[in-house]
Amino acid sequence: MNISNSSKIRMMLGFVLVGMLIMSEVFAGDLEPSAPPGSTMKTLDEVEPRIPIPGSDTPAPTFSIKIKQSGSYYLTGNRVCSGTGIQVDADNVTIDLMGYSLIGPDSGVNYGISMTGRSNVEIRNGTVRDFYHGVYENSTDGKSHRCVNLRAVSNANRGIYVLGTGNLVKDCSASENGDTGIHSGNGCTVTGNTAWDNGTKGIWAGYGCTVTGNTAYENGDDGIYASNGSTVTGNTCRSNTGDGIEVTLRCRVTDNTSENNGAGIHLVYGYNHIKGNTLIGSEKGLEIDTAGNYIADNIVKGNTDNYDIAEGNQLNILLCEVPETIDWPAMVTLAGTLTSTATGQNGITVDANDVTIDLGGHSLIGPGSEGYCGIKMHVRRNVEIRNGTIRDFRIGIYEDSVGQDYRIIDVRSVSNDRHGIMLGGSGHLVKDCTAIDNGDSAVDTVFGIYAGYASTVTGNMVCRNGNSSASGISGIRADSGSTVIGNTVYDNGNSATGSVFGIYLSGNCLVDQNTAYNNNTAGGGINMNNPGTCSFGTNIPQLP
Repeated sequence: MNISNSSKIRMMLGFVLVGMLIMSEVFAGDLEPSAPPGSTMKTLDEVEPRIPIPGSDTPAPTFSIKIKQSGSYYLTGNRVCSGTGIQVDADNVTIDLMGYSLIGPDSGVNYGISMTGRSNVEIRNGTVRDFYHGVYENSTDGKSHRCVNLRAVSNANRGIYVLGTGNLVKDCSASENGDTGIHSGNGCTVTGNTAWDNGTKGIWAGYGCTVTGNTAYENGDDGIYASNGSTVTGNTCRSNTGDGIEVTLRCRVTDNTSENNGAGIHLVYGYNHIKGNTLIGSEKGLEIDTAGNYIADNIVKGNTDNYDIAEGNQLNILLCEVPETIDWPAMVTLAGTLTSTATGQNGITVDANDVTIDLGGHSLIGPGSEGYCGIKMHVRRNVEIRNGTIRDFRIGIYEDSVGQDYRIIDVRSVSNDRHGIMLGGSGHLVKDCTAIDNGDSAVDTVFGIYAGYASTVTGNMVCRNGNSSASGISGIRADSGSTVIGNTVYDNGNSATGSVFGIYLSGNCLVDQNTAYNNNTAGGGINMNNPGTCSFGTNIPQLP
């Protein structure tokens, strides 16, 4: 008899079902293991095998513990050493001090933890004290070491000394060491550390390092010293005998605070970028030895000498206090309204060419007649002053000799004891300025605005300058070859008995679109020394 394939398949399925029924009968009931399951937990040593380093309450033998194999090691207690504590003779080693201390003999040339040309060694979480060097990698071949959360205290030389490249020193404290607190190699990161009361420098960083978020104070030399190409940012340096921050070449130094140091920031060489730092209370605020640096937006005040700067730097000075002398080409911006209480001194003395002073909409305020000039120049060239108020000095703005090419723009010179704006020399521009209520106590000549030869005086408002006791008053005076256009001049010398002129001009001037009225009781207007040489447009009043 022949059986079809479909019949064969049905027979096989039947056998499977019968087998399943038999098995269910055999294993019917609760499924309980015959014995407890084996442990699946692993010990710490099984997860991360670590090797203990025994502690010792009494001095260990003079030989050090030598680590000759890669691995993870940990201290089991404080270890008192009569010589070097731990010598690392392998790469890829981690030493966890577990909060304990390695304590040296406080004499001799011994090291807390010593390496020579090793790679990838991490030391963390404890104290290394009373050795010659606390942590010591003495070879430039060392690399990729990490010192984290260490306290290096009272070592005779350096607290943490890791030469080589690519090292990290993080969240450590180095204090009361005989030399440098933390000394790193090149291309390293030094961050979040505190260096205090060390014999020389708090932190020494090699070439191309990043030094950020550290505190260095009361060290015997510089708080932070960084070599070529380093970035130094967000650090605080206070009361160091040397400089707060000293850098060499091509460094970027930003957003640091340096207070009560030798110099706040000291640049030894050029091509550094210095921006946004606060430098206060030091012998020198910003000390720059050579040319080629870029300086911008630093707060520099309360130092014995705010600025000691060599020629040839790009300077954007945020001026925070007066009196101040600008003796280098610079862009100077007032940080806010500044008041000078110094008698017989200028608020700002410009002693360089190519200077721009932006008052920033603020005021420069003097002590009244006891002060001298708000801003004073002497035989300078290319000086611009703009955008703010100068008041309560003897003279608002003053060039006392033959300066050239000044631009005074949108300045309000108000209530100064004698002149508002007085510019000797030639080639000046006085534009959109206001000179009001100057010369109230003067007994001789008063000028609201005076401009030397070949100057342009345009768009200015000049009023109420000079009083009844002044012998000669001019709202505006311009010397030969000047252009005087579009000014409004009134009420100057009101009630004065001396000579009063709204506008007084020498020869060869262009005079147009000016309004001059009610200048003294007789209503003086425009007067010129040699009218036949001048060119007149339409002025109010017309010339007599």
